[in-house]
Amino acid sequence: MLLTIRSEEDAWALLERVLTGEEFDEHTELEFDGWPVFAMKVRGRDWDSSVPTRVMAPLLEVQRDLNRAFAELRYGSPNLLKLKEDEREQLELVVKVKEGSSDFEAELATKFTEMAKMAIERMNGTESLIAVLGVALTIGGVVGFRAWLAYRQQIKGLEVDVVRSEQETRRMEIMASVANHQPAVLNAINSSIETNNKLLKALKPDDVVTFKGERITGAVAAEVTQPERAASEDVQLDGVFRVLGNRTDKSAGFRITLQRVTDDLIVTADVPQELNPLQKAALKEAEWGKTLLDASIAASILRGSLHSALVISARAHVPPEAPPEA
Repeated sequence: MLLTIRSEEDAWALLERVLTGEEFDEHTELEFDGWPVFAMKVRGRDWDSSVPTRVMAPLLEVQRDLNRAFAELRYGSPNLLKLKEDEREQLELVVKVKEGSSDFEAELATKFTEMAKMAIERMNGTESLIAVLGVALTIGGVVGFRAWLAYRQQIKGLEVDVVRSEQETRRMEIMASVANHQPAVLNAINSSIETNNKLLKALKPDDVVTFKGERITGAVAAEVTQPERAASEDVQLDGVFRVLGNRTDKSAGFRITLQRVTDDLIVTADVPQELNPLQKAALKEAEWGKTLLDASIAASILRGSLHSALVISARAHVPPEAPPEA
């Protein structure tokens, strides 16, 4: 069965169908056609047929949001090191700037269609629909952005000029429920908030931006933005490891704890279902036989601590041959 999403309303309607118990199997295909679209209009002294460098970083954050969402749906981890080169090329955004203006636009539909194909390989039909629709509505929808903007105005004691309808309030309750059960959606929400924040921080007081249906002045943007959270750094940990133990209480794959021989670094990492069966066998053999492994682990470092670690390769360690005696 092919399901086609052409608008945000289509996405919400399908998500509500799924959440109210309608079942979809692994043969369900999800296609995005013409939605979502990244669109931003900026007016100001520095913006006539030009792109100030201060906005480059927020635009790149939109790309990172997409890449992280794809990595989580495809591999079960938002770590960007897991993405292959051809996957990065598939996800690459082409941002068009209209001639004579500072109107930015990039199509996202093909990116989410590809995400849907990858998600169905890891999840059943219902789970994949919830995850992909939740991420698409977070990154490409207007409801979440309007809710965040209204919330920031409220806690800052400003006049709340973003009037949310009863429908929007109900939809945010639905999204909160989805995020509690789908890590990919929760991570997309957190990443999207950071991106929105960085984008508004890039504005000067006399700038005016129209983003996700809301017109925001630079002065208002300065009042509603929040201090940025510490950024995480993606790293790859290679070396010889011993396996200290494993946990199998995860719904997919399993989780192991390893110790690197050279520096005694201890890492708890997820073993994805997609890992080669021979490499999974090598992990189990290293634990049962108390032998060593050559392994590579993709992880994130935040405030000096490791997060979101994922085993990307493993094989039995073969000690180098000793040089012949003279």
